[in-house]
Amino acid sequence: MKPMPKPETGLLKRGRHIVVPLDFSATSMRALDTAIPFARRTGASVILLHVVEKFPIDRLLGRELTRLNTAPVLKQAKVRLNALAARLNKSSGVPVEVEVRFGRPFDQITRGAGGLGASLVVMTTHGHTGLKHVYLGSTAEKLVRHTPCPVLVTRGRGRAGAKAVPAPDKIRTILLATDYSENSLAAFPHAVAWAREFGAALLVVYVVPEHLPASVSHLGVVLAVIQLANEAKKRLPEFVKKHIPSDVQARTRVKTGAPAQELCEIARRRGVDLIIMASHGHTGLKHAALGSVAERVVQRAPCSVLVVRDA
Repeated sequence: MKPMPKPETGLLKRGRHIVVPLDFSATSMRALDTAIPFARRTGASVILLHVVEKFPIDRLLGRELTRLNTAPVLKQAKVRLNALAARLNKSSGVPVEVEVRFGRPFDQITRGAGGLGASLVVMTTHGHTGLKHVYLGSTAEKLVRHTPCPVLVTRGRGRAGAKAVPAPDKIRTILLATDYSENSLAAFPHAVAWAREFGAALLVVYVVPEHLPASVSHLGVVLAVIQLANEAKKRLPEFVKKHIPSDVQARTRVKTGAPAQELCEIARRRGVDLIIMASHGHTGLKHAALGSVAERVVQRAPCSVLVVRDA
């Protein structure tokens, strides 16, 4: 198989923009540890994006009145971003611009990424679960479902065995998730491009989901899952051979269980530096029915995650 041309995908679109959403917290600032080196490596510019949040009271007061009330906050945010951009321009040699918006964070980041022609969004997530996750909101998880360009989510806080950011010179193993669907194939060109750019090896993983319907005996489910896993072990190498060029080193792994949990566990055990996967981008009942593997991986992964929207 002839190597395919190096695709201009994601971060690797030369001369394009990397959008970094910031809320001025230490956690959000850590995204710059990834975005700046990557921008320098690829010749991209960085756009620092801050969203002054629209509060629910807008429904009572009216948006324009609230915007007037938040004008000082918007101005202060612009001043802080300009100061940060000036320091980064001087110290990094990377062109840095600023953008301040008003509204719901995930909505404005999504609109901003599209309007600014971003080739990549780089942001951090707290990685919280339970009530704290609910209270903090899930901006990163919403973004991977709605943003038109790929989203690279880095870990915003340390945890045992966690890798906070993928240093460009230390990406050695990339986990590429697939379920054989056309949707999952959206991530393949990005994985190939990143593997070539950083000289990394791909670990292509398929997880056979375990389900236990009430109408089926436990033994029947176990036997069915075993059969699917055996079939997948034969099929996956051929699938990889068909869709991954021969110049990219790729191994395969088949697991059974809850997809998000298994993907994160493999990443942890294998010392994976980056997970790349596609997001279906569904909303409403279809999203609820399918579950969002990408969102769960973003929330729980021990390393950074690049999520690519399907067509």
